[in-house]
Amino acid sequence: MDKLATKFREAQFYAHACHNVVIGPNFLELHEFFEELYGAYESAYDSIIERIIGTGIEKIDPAKITAAAAKEVPFPGDSDAKEMIETLIGVEMDLQQMIEDMDHDTLSIGTLNLLAGLADESESRLYKLKQLGK
Repeated sequence: MDKLATKFREAQFYAHACHNVVIGPNFLELHEFFEELYGAYESAYDSIIERIIGTGIEKIDPAKITAAAAKEVPFPGDSDAKEMIETLIGVEMDLQQMIEDMDHDTLSIGTLNLLAGLADESESRLYKLKQLGK
């Protein structure tokens, strides 16, 4: 689950950067939407970290996860809003695939429920991002 936590942290950093640097005719709408996204990603990250620590699924160091995530985040400064949205569509698809690929047989019902909720929220974000990307 540490890889999933790292991916959500990367998504949080990227969406926050998009929120900071987005420009253009849809600035207000996208500025607010990117803020919504980075908040959702941060909440998901926090839920995963707390689950890992609380259940003892694996040993985890949140500082290392944050450092690893920060290294992987592309800076969207030279991207236009459409490119930012396309990148976030890819992020959502990656998150869903990571959740699907996890070894569900080794996880508790509560953890499976958490993952199902995260996948459900991702599908909703993906729908919104695809509508924005048209």
